[in-house]
Amino acid sequence: MVILMANKNVSAGKNKVRRVFTLLVRLTAAELVLDSAIWLMRGAEFTGAYYVDNALCLAYYIIYCMIPFLWMYYTAVYFHVEYFLDGRLKIPVVLPYVVSAVCTAASFKTRWVFYVDESVYNYSGSMSWIMNAVSLIYLSAAAIVSFAMIKRFHTKAERLQCLSMLSFLVLPITALIIQYLFYGTSTLWISVVLSLLMVFVNVQDNQISADSLTGLNNRYRFDKYLAKLAAENSPSDRYALLMIDVDRFKAINDTYGHIKGDRALVCVSEILKKSCHNTDAFVARYGGDEFAIICKYENAAVMVERIESGVESFNAAKSEVFSLSLSIGITQFCGGGEEAAESFILRADQDMYSKKQAKKAVRQAV
Repeated sequence: MVILMANKNVSAGKNKVRRVFTLLVRLTAAELVLDSAIWLMRGAEFTGAYYVDNALCLAYYIIYCMIPFLWMYYTAVYFHVEYFLDGRLKIPVVLPYVVSAVCTAASFKTRWVFYVDESVYNYSGSMSWIMNAVSLIYLSAAAIVSFAMIKRFHTKAERLQCLSMLSFLVLPITALIIQYLFYGTSTLWISVVLSLLMVFVNVQDNQISADSLTGLNNRYRFDKYLAKLAAENSPSDRYALLMIDVDRFKAINDTYGHIKGDRALVCVSEILKKSCHNTDAFVARYGGDEFAIICKYENAAVMVERIESGVESFNAAKSEVFSLSLSIGITQFCGGGEEAAESFILRADQDMYSKKQAKKAVRQAV
């Protein structure tokens, strides 16, 4: 928890994902403190101890269901599907938490969720199960969102992101079950801290290796992947490198502005992702308006056809003010170390450049 609280990338809150994650970390830290304070208050004899313990329990159980709710919200924001928290769905989504909060606040008189006896010992109330039920509802909703995104995403890397988000749920759900079966155990918040740490490590890794604009692998990840491929694969393992350049990209920027230029790059990335759907192809933004795909050599021709078809469909839809055209260079790679990898890139780049020049010559002739 100290690692999570101290890291500046978590606490900076530069975007909604970070802000929600930061709030999750802070509330989990608060819950750990409250859990310890409640345990220390057991049997306390100072004046007002009864009321202090009641206040601690109230705060503890109010936050108890807020953390699963925030995890669901974090998952939705992370995958850009937070629209289900707007409009008509807002009330049914928030309602379980409101019910748990009302039951908790009413516990001073009803003893539904908790109560404190005269000896300043706290106990679970007759309806304390509702806290675990509400928590499971929100954690299950988060799992459904992650499962849904696995089907929507096209690349292996994106699907691994979904699986990493799902891994967060394993420890907290296990802890909830243990606490329900064995009264008095307190494993939930330790499991939440461990899960948040796993998510944090995954997010940090993603920030290092993903292109911030398109979400594709970046040049750093591309170089690592190619180096590994060169070192581990035998000459019998044939791979193809597709170097892809956006034709007349400068014209898009000059005519429509840099925001539309960025949009063009995002549109290209979406076409490439769809073209690599259900394959083991590695897709990256190489730099600027250049992209790269590494795939099995026997799949390269099909990959090019898919990309060209995707570009045609995009232009036919006329959903943007600009149209797209791509030049694709291809070369074969059979392993052979770092020097061979550099030559691999150079050959693909030369092939791409020659095709780009051929297109330019045709345009000028017309």
